[in-house]
Amino acid sequence: MVFKERTYRPPLLLHNGHLHTIYASKYRQEEAPYYQRKRWITPDQDFLDVDLCQKKQSKIIVLGHGLEGSSRRPYISGMAKLFLQHGYDICAWNCRSCSGEMNQQARLYNHGEIEDIDFVIQKLIKEYGYSQIILAGFSMGGAIIMNWMGTHQHNIPAEVKAGIAISSPCDIKAASRKLESGINRLYRDYFMKKLSAKIKVKAKQFPGWLDVQGIEKIKKWKEFDEKYSAPLGGYRDAEDFYFHCSAKHRIQEIKKPLLLLNALDDPILSENCYPTNLIQQHEQVMALYTRKGGHVAFQQKANQNTLAETYSLQFAEAILSQAPKQFTQQFEKL
Repeated sequence: MVFKERTYRPPLLLHNGHLHTIYASKYRQEEAPYYQRKRWITPDQDFLDVDLCQKKQSKIIVLGHGLEGSSRRPYISGMAKLFLQHGYDICAWNCRSCSGEMNQQARLYNHGEIEDIDFVIQKLIKEYGYSQIILAGFSMGGAIIMNWMGTHQHNIPAEVKAGIAISSPCDIKAASRKLESGINRLYRDYFMKKLSAKIKVKAKQFPGWLDVQGIEKIKKWKEFDEKYSAPLGGYRDAEDFYFHCSAKHRIQEIKKPLLLLNALDDPILSENCYPTNLIQQHEQVMALYTRKGGHVAFQQKANQNTLAETYSLQFAEAILSQAPKQFTQQFEKL
């Protein structure tokens, strides 16, 4: 099912996707809820740092951050606070190396790495006893959820009720190409600089494994992914990396409700990240496109909560009450 949202208007000064994206990333202020940080040891003897806010509810939302983000980003905090107000516990998890401390194994994270989200979900069910789990991810975090739901189509735990992917790329190769043109190079340089710093640390952790000579001169994502992203993720090469990280290859296999919320003016997403044809007749996956919204932004006038947070809560409540039409009836179906 594919819908268009036609009523949303962001604040006047955030009239294009670039301004909207930059404002939300650099200037939005959201104090994080009071979390209890847990360090969970993974099956391969690495660790994940997870922030929990628990009030002994039966339902919990699991929040995943974007590329080079963390559980303390404003978009995570904003979502967490809204769901807390409506009776949900919170689990905001950090991908390996994103909690402020480098992970220990010879790997990092990527859009297609689904072992860690599976580990988090299993732990919440088996050790914490949650019976209603909503998954929500921003940008890369949403891609991870889509890839996990599609890959585990036949054995998703009954406790997982739905997934939400916000500003999420469905085609990593196409999205990376978009970051190499025009003003979008600013985003490329930002991400590549942060990732390069981590790769240098990995090279020191495991001498002789990664050749970081000249890493600062790399300007093409495919070269970067061929040399670093693929080996760090255990992929054969850049093309193998793109295939396993692109959720478009697994969307049609998803068997539980999923909301994909992408803005049409998102400066980071390519046209392939709006998989209308794949989702048009899908009964479980809903794509909702807003005319404005930027990338992980969706600011609202005179409202502290973003449109993405508002719609995510409405979607989750509709799914848990087994009344999904309560959510979809407010939009125009394509």
